[in-house]
Amino acid sequence: MKWVLDVKLIIFDLDGTLYEDNSSVSRFVEHLLVNTSYEKDIPYYQKQLIAILRGDHGIQLGSYYDPKSKYALNIVDGQVKTAMNWEGKQTEFPMDTDKLMYSKDHQDLLIYIGTPWNLFSMLTGLLELSTEKHQDAIRKLRYEMVMNRTITRHDRLQKTIRNLPLKKVLISNTYEASGKEFLTYLQLEQAFNEIIFSARKPGGMKHYIDEALNNGIKPHQILSIGDNWVHDLDYVTQVGGRTCWVNPYRGYSHHSVDIRVHNLDELNTFLQNFITPRENAV
Repeated sequence: MKWVLDVKLIIFDLDGTLYEDNSSVSRFVEHLLVNTSYEKDIPYYQKQLIAILRGDHGIQLGSYYDPKSKYALNIVDGQVKTAMNWEGKQTEFPMDTDKLMYSKDHQDLLIYIGTPWNLFSMLTGLLELSTEKHQDAIRKLRYEMVMNRTITRHDRLQKTIRNLPLKKVLISNTYEASGKEFLTYLQLEQAFNEIIFSARKPGGMKHYIDEALNNGIKPHQILSIGDNWVHDLDYVTQVGGRTCWVNPYRGYSHHSVDIRVHNLDELNTFLQNFITPRENAV
């Protein structure tokens, strides 16, 4: 990986990238559906979302949820190849794909299904619950993660990030108050040269990358690390940058990246390549 010697800027995501939480799906579903007409179905929806993450469901990670049809779509080169209903059964897609053409220019119509957080948005839309209910469930979940210590810290990874001798930027869609709480808990509040919360990725990522390129950095000098292909990695790949995909899910590997890591141990090992004198770069 001699290319690591060229990197001058590392962009980090936060959620799903710098910590692990193996129980967030079940807890979110409970927070979302309690005191609704779906409360009795909490175990069912928990099971469905977990099955998607494990690759045991007809709806596959890497597909797109269409709020209009309520189908999960497998899209290749802008064309809908297959459509799955909530039960994971293939069905006829009822819309005119020639008009919609779900290309990258139209992804704002869809919810990319790549992380648990995307599944949370999909479930909220599927059940036609309010934005307020969704946000309340997210706030409760994030509070538990920090206050109840449900997220797993990785002390060696945190130390490695703090010691990286490169420019480090955190770009997260998380709102600022919660993001700061997480960084404090992770002991990373002073680790980054720049921190951007409420970034509105993927648009916010594109804006930051374009600014960096305009200011003289070269594409091959940029490395982006994240768990969401669309939000964190896709545009960086388009401009010729380097990517590290934090992806623990089996059966979900069809995107082209420079490095894929499955857990925080592997991420820490990879980042050791950037510690001066970068003696591991071979």
